[in-house]
Amino acid sequence: MSDSSHLYYYCLGGGESSRSTHINAGLANCGLNSSFKNSQTPGSNGYRLTCCATYVSWVLEESGYLSTHTNSSNSLAALLASAGWTKITSYSELGPGDIVFMDTSGPNNGGITHVQIHVGNGTWYNAGSNSSIHKVAPYSDNVSDQFVYAYRAPK
Repeated sequence: MSDSSHLYYYCLGGGESSRSTHINAGLANCGLNSSFKNSQTPGSNGYRLTCCATYVSWVLEESGYLSTHTNSSNSLAALLASAGWTKITSYSELGPGDIVFMDTSGPNNGGITHVQIHVGNGTWYNAGSNSSIHKVAPYSDNVSDQFVYAYRAPK
């Protein structure tokens, strides 16, 4: 997602506040598409739209773990549960490749507002902002207070 020939822009489904941000950035139409492949079609200034769930489901599709796409963290969690992924309920048990669901809206009340991929040693890949989309390497962050649960791929 950091390839300069494919400029991705963070979007949360086209709500009015994100629409204003996109218009200010030169993107006339805001909104996630029905698949990541469709989201790769550029908007008016070459932007392609993604969000955390769009990005993570795309990675899982490309890796052969999913055959469907979602733009919703809650829907992604349900997909992984139905596909037999192991639910991890302790932050200390996270391993590389785990799909981590978080509550970033303040004190963790168990609601899911974000999803990202755990790389290991407190590092992550995600698409939770424009800056994170364009990082080549994973970034470090202590998100233990936002952790709700994670899913690990079946062996």
